Amino acid sequence: MICPTCSNEVVEGARFCPFCGSSMPEDPKLIEQYTQQIREFLADGVLEPWEVRESGALRMQLNISESTHQSILAKFEYVDHNTIALETDISDVEMYRANQQCQFRILIRNVEPYAIRRCLVRYQIVQGGEQFEIPAAEIPSRAQIDFTLPFIPQMAGLYEFSGTIDVDDVKGRSYRYQFRGINFTVAPSEQQVINQVHIGDNFTGVLNVGDKKRGNLESELNLDSQWTPVNLKPIPMRRDGNFTVAAFAGQFEPTPNCRLTVQTALGEHIVDISTQDTVSFGRSGAKSTIQLAVEPYLPAHLYHQNLAMSKQISSTHFSIVRENRLVQITDLGSKKGTLRDGQVCYRLAKYPLQTGTRLSIANVLHLTTQVVFEISTNATEPVAVILKRINNMPQKQHVIVFDKVGVWLSRSQLFGDTMIGNVEAPLQIQKRQGVPYLCNVSAGQISVQGLPLHNGESIPLGIGQHLTLSEGTITVTGLST
Repeated sequence: MICPTCSNEVVEGARFCPFCGSSMPEDPKLIEQYTQQIREFLADGVLEPWEVRESGALRMQLNISESTHQSILAKFEYVDHNTIALETDISDVEMYRANQQCQFRILIRNVEPYAIRRCLVRYQIVQGGEQFEIPAAEIPSRAQIDFTLPFIPQMAGLYEFSGTIDVDDVKGRSYRYQFRGINFTVAPSEQQVINQVHIGDNFTGVLNVGDKKRGNLESELNLDSQWTPVNLKPIPMRRDGNFTVAAFAGQFEPTPNCRLTVQTALGEHIVDISTQDTVSFGRSGAKSTIQLAVEPYLPAHLYHQNLAMSKQISSTHFSIVRENRLVQITDLGSKKGTLRDGQVCYRLAKYPLQTGTRLSIANVLHLTTQVVFEISTNATEPVAVILKRINNMPQKQHVIVFDKVGVWLSRSQLFGDTMIGNVEAPLQIQKRQGVPYLCNVSAGQISVQGLPLHNGESIPLGIGQHLTLSEGTITVTGLST
């Protein structure tokens, strides 16, 4: 096979030219073979999880690119069983006035061939925060249900409509859909004005209000039932706290310690992850779990001064452990010492850490701590601790996962609580059998070395992985890299 760009001979079936890096044209026969297999998978209109795995393996075998794969799938109409296929829409309402009954209407259509045994809608109208609940209903296979969500505003002003849809299907799976940020204005009762409902930018999930024909009003409400159905992707609030291990997880060798290089729209982050029971920090990567140094060493004029400062840090300087429901730090006999909020940490003595504690390592590297707790009313057990750099490489942080920690790719604080308010982190890192697992809570499909990791699935983090998400990329390397 000849490269069309540089005319060098390239091995048959190669995706890229090793000489110039150009993409090689894909073999039409292999594309047709892959298309035929997809056609057989989708003959019943359903893409089952095992079919996703089989097609991923076949893609790698036939060297089918992601763009070709997506273009082939786009030719078929199908339901992806990795997300429960509810179709929903919400009506827009005009002429909202104080002291008159107003209502939202939500149409939920079950397009699955099996029943939803429980569908519960909870909603609230914020100017007051009172919460309402629609009695749970069952939706048979290929059927739909129309919910009316009434309320009577007591005064004029700006309101926000938000809520959740909890779904349990007959296969024992549970999902939560979340809608929020649907803003609307209520006019004084004496005004004859039109107030249009708008979907807020912070909506969680996928829900759009299509253009509706105006004028079809009954009792001053738009009751047009010709809605455009929209697939709503679930936010799986895993009530048992468990995630299904992806079928391809066995391909990766898990490690208790690794480094994540995370690229997002907000820039690059470098995160050292450890799930060991006791984590040591020091200048030597061979003697300590996590290596600490004053960086960078390039450009050249920084090399000698930063290297000299790094040498002030002992090869094994301090350790952190969770004990007796406390996160504790111990100086391991360092030469230049450790300060905790300005106070000396004596050799081998244990000192508690809390969120906001400032650490000075040999007086050359300054850190601040964030202790993460499980979100509950009586949470007293720390689940993770995050060390953030203050005076050097602020984009770099060190995370110890005792149980789990949330990952927020859209926020400047990349790691933190698993929930903020009622919003669940789209990703979690959980400690299982002593190694970190990446759990996809609601980040949509993640590509892991070309294989799909769906909502509700998890994989062990392994050196060499490259993950592609809608909000960025994650590369997993060793701590010494």
